[in-house]
Amino acid sequence: TLIGSGEFDEGVFKRLTTAFQVLSQAEKPVLIVPEKASLPKEGALRILFADDLEDHTLNAADFIFRLSTKLEPVDLQHVHVSGLSVENLEAGIEMAQATAHASSAMPKASDLYQAARESLAESMADRISVSQAEFSVGGNCYDQVILEGNPSERLQSFREEFKPQIEVFG
Repeated sequence: TLIGSGEFDEGVFKRLTTAFQVLSQAEKPVLIVPEKASLPKEGALRILFADDLEDHTLNAADFIFRLSTKLEPVDLQHVHVSGLSVENLEAGIEMAQATAHASSAMPKASDLYQAARESLAESMADRISVSQAEFSVGGNCYDQVILEGNPSERLQSFREEFKPQIEVFG
């Protein structure tokens, strides 16, 4: 594990370039600790796991779930941001109806949306690499959160609300 801290100054770009080179070649999980970082003196350690649900990020998922069993108490928020919305689905269905050569029954956008959210929740649950009993030791808490919209904007809003002390991106 690599751990680093520091503050912004005129040499930051040189250090960032070096940091990115080191990070890109790291074979172990990387933890970057800002100078102002603090751990809770009481209460649960708040961890944000932002997950794109892609196969190449399974290691990140496995790492954070296993790490969380070693820390207690932990409030782990497993977050996925989806670009799918009822409005997008409705627009797609309307387009399909307008271009269809034959009239056929189209699914309701709300039904498709609900099915998609259930599929995302199932995909998130499949990434949990430890048992619920193993994770729940010491009062640990786990929640799945599915957000809609622009990933960077929605994650920033969630971060501001949740105020995580550790962030893992996968």
